[in-house]
Amino acid sequence: MQEHETFYKCLSDCLEKIIRPEVRTIVVGDFNVDLSVADIKVDDLIYIMASHDLENKVKSYTREFKNSKSLIDHVYTDLPDDVCSCSVLITALSDHHAQVVDVRLSTPKEASYPKYTFKRSFSDDNIRIFKYLLGKETWSNVYKAGTINDKMDIFESFVSFYFEQAFPEKKTRTRQSVLRSKVTLSNEQLRLRDMVFQWYYFTKDLDSSDVRRQHYLRLKREYKFSIRVAKSSKVHDVIQKSVNRVKTVWEIVNEHRGKKHSSHNLPRAIKDDKGVDVSDPKLVSNMFNKFFVMCPIVSRL
Repeated sequence: MQEHETFYKCLSDCLEKIIRPEVRTIVVGDFNVDLSVADIKVDDLIYIMASHDLENKVKSYTREFKNSKSLIDHVYTDLPDDVCSCSVLITALSDHHAQVVDVRLSTPKEASYPKYTFKRSFSDDNIRIFKYLLGKETWSNVYKAGTINDKMDIFESFVSFYFEQAFPEKKTRTRQSVLRSKVTLSNEQLRLRDMVFQWYYFTKDLDSSDVRRQHYLRLKREYKFSIRVAKSSKVHDVIQKSVNRVKTVWEIVNEHRGKKHSSHNLPRAIKDDKGVDVSDPKLVSNMFNKFFVMCPIVSRL
């Protein structure tokens, strides 16, 4: 099986699991499949997406480099055209252009921000509880089940039950935050941004050693530097005007760090019949497949 066929099969399997009739879907990404040309890979991708009622909204080139143009960044959705539209934005900061998706929703203002979020804790203690629950299970009902589908359904139900016990979902209130480093561009920065855009479009097909291309790269660096300086000045001003500077500093630091998931000592391998650790994904998959294939044979003996 070729690489693109393997990718398409995995993609189709994922879509089968996540798409629901009552929920609208948007799938975006760099698929690295050029929709501007006609070949079997393009036809296969369009067919797979169409089978799930998904249509690509990007209609123009998304990557331009020298004399090469391609449409490899896609936005697929089942939303109608009067609700969802997509446009390509040339930022002049990369050979890939940006895609802007506009979804028009009639959501009340007071309901636009979620008041609560649902979270699960995957701490070391929770993981130990999960491993304990799985360890004490005999799986006798799995072995007693008649068909392979029944065995798999029972197995999944047990795992899901223990998962909910070990990692219960908790409801927490959310707080709407505003980025303190967000800045409004000055007239000079807007002018510089326009120059970056113009020089990008003028030099995008030139070699990087060309003097004109070098001028564009200098303008881009200057523009990025001006943004960093403006953000730094904005943050400094916020800190200076704050009543509790230490608290404000840490709030700004956490804004830029984002939410990091704590690392846990998750098991990276399972053991085979000889007690040897198996970490290769294919071997792990084969072990599970072998078990479920052998179940009907053992049950008939």
